[in-house]
Amino acid sequence: PSYPSGHASQAMFITLYLTEKYPACKAGLTEINNEISNSRLLASVHYPIDILAGQTLGHMLYHNHYKGQ
Repeated sequence: PSYPSGHASQAMFITLYLTEKYPACKAGLTEINNEISNSRLLASVHYPIDILAGQTLGHMLYHNHYKGQ
């Protein structure tokens, strides 16, 4: 039930969206994205592959559905 990480998916999607709107904040937004994803590992509710799959899913959702590419 932990695959993929929904937190990682959502964090990636939001990071990509906000980075496009506020490119000057990319470093900070990326840091927050990583902290959210890593918090799931530290809480022992996900494995590393869950995080990778979640981030990949968030990236795909943003580019394929939100951006229509």
